[in-house]
Amino acid sequence: MRFVNNRFLTELDLSNLTSVTGDRIEILGNSEMTQLKMPNLKNLTNPPSEYLPKTNVKVVIAFLSKNYCIRFDEMEHFLSTDGNFNSIYANYCTPILEDRICTKPEVNCTRFFGDLMIGPNFTDIESLKSLKSIFGRLLIIGTNLENLNLLENLNFIAPLGWESDTSIALKYENQKSWALQIVNNTKLQDFHLPNLKRIRSDSATPVIMKNNSEEVLFDLKSCEKLKNSVLNVLIQVDGAYCYVIEENVKTRNANNEKNQIIMYAIIAGGVVALIILILLIFCCCCKKR
Repeated sequence: MRFVNNRFLTELDLSNLTSVTGDRIEILGNSEMTQLKMPNLKNLTNPPSEYLPKTNVKVVIAFLSKNYCIRFDEMEHFLSTDGNFNSIYANYCTPILEDRICTKPEVNCTRFFGDLMIGPNFTDIESLKSLKSIFGRLLIIGTNLENLNLLENLNFIAPLGWESDTSIALKYENQKSWALQIVNNTKLQDFHLPNLKRIRSDSATPVIMKNNSEEVLFDLKSCEKLKNSVLNVLIQVDGAYCYVIEENVKTRNANNEKNQIIMYAIIAGGVVALIILILLIFCCCCKKR
């Protein structure tokens, strides 16, 4: 489905559209377009190919009016579908009261606009427990956190920030294309985000994790959750892909089993030696009598 290079098209009114079948949707080059109206789009299906791996329907939105922007509820709706919305070249609309947006952590806030930084001096843990959507990047850097339970309700991480100009080589503002950074958290054991559904990013490296506790290299459940939240991208956890972490877990479990067998053998040997010693003492005592 393509809506391309129509300078008279000011909006798409596709309110009745619920399903699209195909490999992509292109909405680009419509210089007067200021709105998309696809509130009921739910099902995006890319038919399987005999020769190519299955991929999500790619949605490209670019080179529209300078007044075009993505609404916050619109982005949440997009990310609730199976479409690949990583190619949106626009900015978010200016927040209005009805958006219920916060720009600093607040209790009962569900939508955060901007980059959320959780650093070594961050103490407002309760304010993040209600958070569901971050319309910006999430940075967790240099903390003493052992887990990420403070973000237990987080559904979406979705930075935007492209400038729609005439250059074909679109550049991200300040090169902020990654979405999640978890770095230098030396006590982090578990980075599971139980309700995370989608990470949206323009980058081939949407998630950056490095210099955390060695335990993250054995946290397969968390790695798989992150991998499933990005589309068609492999992620690395402190330099290791999820399949490497899976092997780490298998190796550790095998070593633990070996160690348990050795420990049981030592204990059994000790028990046998103790029994023999008791019998010898008993025999010696009997002879003396």
